[in-house]
Amino acid sequence: ELFRIFDSTVWRGAHLTLMHNQPLPFQIPPVRHIHLQVLEGSSVNPDDLLRLPLAEVDTVILLDTNMDGSVLDENDARLVAAMRLILRIRARMGVDRPLHFVASVQRPSSLEVVRGAGRLHGASVTAILNMNLEAGAIVHVLWEPDLALVFQDLLDTSSGAEMGIVPALALLGDAYRGALLNFAMLQTLCSRKRAVALGVYSAEGSLHLAPWKGELIRVGAGDKIVVLVESGARVLSLLDT
Repeated sequence: ELFRIFDSTVWRGAHLTLMHNQPLPFQIPPVRHIHLQVLEGSSVNPDDLLRLPLAEVDTVILLDTNMDGSVLDENDARLVAAMRLILRIRARMGVDRPLHFVASVQRPSSLEVVRGAGRLHGASVTAILNMNLEAGAIVHVLWEPDLALVFQDLLDTSSGAEMGIVPALALLGDAYRGALLNFAMLQTLCSRKRAVALGVYSAEGSLHLAPWKGELIRVGAGDKIVVLVESGARVLSLLDT
């Protein structure tokens, strides 16, 4: 989905370099409007970073690395390390071109640390708490670094998006009654219904927004899910009023 969004006339002529720490588990679709380069390497290995066109880039997107089983704290530490390495390499090259980071952060307590790592060296940073935001939301962030404006756009009723609370079993199906899911799996299940899971409202009345994706959640009869849905999605009929 991310490649499809970038490969549009809006980005015509842009250069996109993707670095992944292992072979991609999917085949990249053909691109028509952008120049795409795919490299295998680590964001915290200076030798690998030197293979990137760091002198020419305007924006660096650092996505979640927790897929390989690393703990949450390690993910955010790697973000900071990667940002510092990139900025240090550019400084040694004598590059003074402005640089903007978009970083997927795991812990709320890491937000200021990640932002500060960029500001210390003159870069701007948009730090996003990892809620498995859709690829389109990340692209909007590139256009407007103020994350608040992204959510304002998503939640604007004139855009057709709507936020609400949905009975968990009505959305997921009765087969998940009593199931123990982590929040990442819950988000995946919601995405199949064209909904973005933002949090959980328990039967006991507690509201938990943007939990860590590894947090375990048991789906009960009275539990509800806070979701953002697209206009026309069937889940709209389930939204509590």
